Amino acid sequence: MIRFNTAVPVALAALVALSGCSSSPRLKERRSAADDAAEALNRLAEQRAEARRLSAQAEQAEANDPDRAIELYRRALSLDDTLHNAWNNLGTLLMDRGLYTDAVSAFQRASQLVPNDPRPEYNIGIAYQRNGWGEEAFRHFANAIERDASHLPSMRGYVRAAEMTGRADNRLLEVIQRATLMETDPAWKDYLLRQRYRVEAIMDRG
Repeated sequence: MIRFNTAVPVALAALVALSGCSSSPRLKERRSAADDAAEALNRLAEQRAEARRLSAQAEQAEANDPDRAIELYRRALSLDDTLHNAWNNLGTLLMDRGLYTDAVSAFQRASQLVPNDPRPEYNIGIAYQRNGWGEEAFRHFANAIERDASHLPSMRGYVRAAEMTGRADNRLLEVIQRATLMETDPAWKDYLLRQRYRVEAIMDRG
């Protein structure tokens, strides 16, 4: 007759029970950490959704209540500072009020967030151009054209800044030619033609 040693199963059961007791706190800790992470993600998603909602309200308020729009953009960006359109639009509103330092800071943030968007660099160029800083304006218009060679406003700014700084080279002639082909405004076409003659005359002399 085969006898069963009851001491062995009892010992195994005790070990299993002890193992379960020792792992239970760690399991609870893991679950707690996962719950905390999920809750943080939910809060972040809600925060970003609220930021987008405020940004949309700001965009609607720009025409009739720009002060309100500035406030809404700032609230939106305090919740989510990655909204590049909000930064760019806020900068435009600030520039319209003559707050050029704050405007340029907003444009720079927008430029960092979306490196292929020419608008923030163009807007920085406009801010410098309005204040008579031709070299800085030219540099940022050039940056904008590097991002998008067909961005007509940036080409206009580039040609104007080149005139401000007395530039005349083949690169400038290329931009003038490309802008002229795209231009539909008669006044701008005339201006570009005059700039072409100016640049060619300087290059012929030099």
